[in-house]
Amino acid sequence: MDMVAGETKTGRAEQRERSRTRILESAVRLFAERGYEGVRLDEIASAADVKRSLILYYFNSKDELWRCAAKQVSAAFNAAMHAKIAKARGSSPVDALRATIAASLDAFLEEPDFAKFMVREGGMKGPRVDWLVAHFAYAEVGYGGPELQEYVGKTILRDVLFSIFLSMAALGPLMEASLSRVSRKNAPGVHPMTRKNKDELVSHLVRLITSIEAV
Repeated sequence: MDMVAGETKTGRAEQRERSRTRILESAVRLFAERGYEGVRLDEIASAADVKRSLILYYFNSKDELWRCAAKQVSAAFNAAMHAKIAKARGSSPVDALRATIAASLDAFLEEPDFAKFMVREGGMKGPRVDWLVAHFAYAEVGYGGPELQEYVGKTILRDVLFSIFLSMAALGPLMEASLSRVSRKNAPGVHPMTRKNKDELVSHLVRLITSIEAV
């Protein structure tokens, strides 16, 4: 009897965890697509195939659910960022700069949900954008040698790079459609990004930074 009760208790715990996971996954997808203000709890409940009351049982409020969703995507992004930056090497400051930019871009492309959260919430100052910035590892990234790190890290160039990475990860389909119209190519290769286009973009960014730094 005790064994049956234990198995039942374990089964219920697993079911609750599955429900919570479905809710969180649905919240991540919808918040990334539409932003906090564009999503209702009823829509998340429908996407997760649960009752609205169950969302509030696990997360208490829409705001708490958003923070849990943001925490999940920021943790995934930060892990990818740290792993790729750790492998970035170069024989010279410029080579190190190139490797770091490429690693940063790869992290954004690999984990685009965090970029989408940033784009959806970044247009207006408030607690959500403050939360995202506070939990974002990008501010810790150094570029190239000490002089380049000092220059890039404390000027608008850091945010220029950040904006470009955000655009590639979150607005790739829009950029692909726009470039397709201008170039009259069916697949310009912006989204998904081809290796050739990525290398070309990294080279442009390196030239931009080094040319300004040299002035």
